[in-house]
Formats: sequence, structure tokens, C-alpha cells
Amino acid sequence: AAGPGHRRPHEARARHARIGREQRERSSDRSMVAPVGGDGLAASLSGRGPPPPEVERLLPCFKVALAFVALSIAGECAAEYWNEAIFDATTLLIAFMGLRDVNQLRNCMMCILLITLFNGFQDLITLITILIGYRHVPGAKYFVSLECVVNATVIDPGTHAKHSELHNFCSWQTIVGNIAVTTAALFQLLSFRLAWKIFRAYHDADMEGFGLPSQGFTPQVPIDPTAAAQGSAGNRRQAGLGQSNRGAAQGPPGFQPFSGQPHRLSA
Repeated sequence: AAGPGHRRPHEARARHARIGREQRERSSDRSMVAPVGGDGLAASLSGRGPPPPEVERLLPCFKVALAFVALSIAGECAAEYWNEAIFDATTLLIAFMGLRDVNQLRNCMMCILLITLFNGFQDLITLITILIGYRHVPGAKYFVSLECVVNATVIDPGTHAKHSELHNFCSWQTIVGNIAVTTAALFQLLSFRLAWKIFRAYHDADMEGFGLPSQGFTPQVPIDPTAAAQGSAGNRRQAGLGQSNRGAAQGPPGFQPFSGQPHRLSA
């Protein structure tokens, strides 16, 4: 009979063989696991993949809005509205980075949303300051005027003395620039609206890839017609009992309850 020293090497080899089989079985089980959502879920997790049909429908309108933003930037550059042109150009830069590869557009949508919203409100604020006379032209009545001669306070660089002079602040450049700022504000906000719809389309596609409803819903509880009929009958019976109790308490017509002193019988 083999001693304990001879049995230990065989037991160790058997244990190692059993551990190896278990590891191979676990690895084969992991290789057989497939994503629940299929290609849609894999695309949403990797950030790549073809856009959903709703995104393909909205992309031409989004590109047209960006083209009008580019025309507005050209007008701002012609009018030498450099601050407005630089801010609006950031929208085109970020949108171009996202649109050059449509399969990766979902990764840039949040940046496009933020920059279009920011630049849209920045153009609106600039337009308001132009209309109240704090930028480029003296006021709203000179918005599309070629001449707006007003008194301006001028400081002499040599003596630092202040004096008033007549200056014409309006020209063809202010007309082009003011119109360009207006169109830039309009199409920046339109681009934000379209970018939001594209973002929602990607979100709905991702939810469908995970097997979840794409829109919020309220669960509907089925109504049993038999239970509804029984409930309405019970309500009618309760209403009838309430009316009969009130009639009994009030008594027949013409009945007056006794309200005097009670009669006591002497012993």
C-alpha cells in the first residue's frame, strides 16, 4: 500500500487539473455572453456607429442653420465687429469637428449644445446693447442709418482736456454689422434647437438599445367592467340609504318636534 507521501503528489495534480477545468469553463461562459441591445447598445457604449434615422433627417437642417451662422460671421468681419465674429466662430469650429465624422457625432453633441446656447444669448445681449445705444450706434432709430451725427466727448491726448465734437458713428458697416448680429442670434438659437433634437434622438436610440422605453410613460391599470358596475351599484345604494336616513330624521311633511317642558307623573 502506498504511503501518505505517495498520495500527496497525485492529489496536488488532481487539484490543479480541477482548477484548470473550472477556469476554462468560466472563460468559455464569458465568451458566450452577448450584449442585450445588440449593435445599437454596442454603438451607444463605444460612442461610434451610424446615426439613427431621426438624426439623419435633422442633419441637413442643422447644416443649413450653421451655413447661415457662417454668413453672419462674414458680415460681422466686414463690419469689423471682431468680438462678435470670434465668439460666433467657435460654434462653427466645434460643429465642424463633430460633423466631419458623423459616426462620432454623438460624442460632440453636448459641446455643440452648450456653445450654441451660450453664443445665442451672447448675440442677443449684444443686440440689446446696440438697440439701447451702448454699442456701435447711438440708439435703435439709427439701427440701419448711414448717418447719425451726435455730440461726443473727446479727450485731447496732449492736454487731457475734454471737449465736445460732432461725430458720425453710422455707415454701411454698422448697417451690415447690426443685421449680421441679428441673424447670428437667430440662427445660433435655431442651431441650439436642432442640436437638442439630435441629442434627444441619440438618447432615445440608446434607451431602446438598453431595452428601456425611450419616452416617459404612465402605467395604465386595466379596469374590470364587472368591478366597475358593482362599485357604481354600491354607490347608488349608499346614496339611497343616505337619503332615507335624512328623510327619517326630518319626519313627514308638517311634523313639528316637541320642544316644551316634559310632563312628569307624580308617584
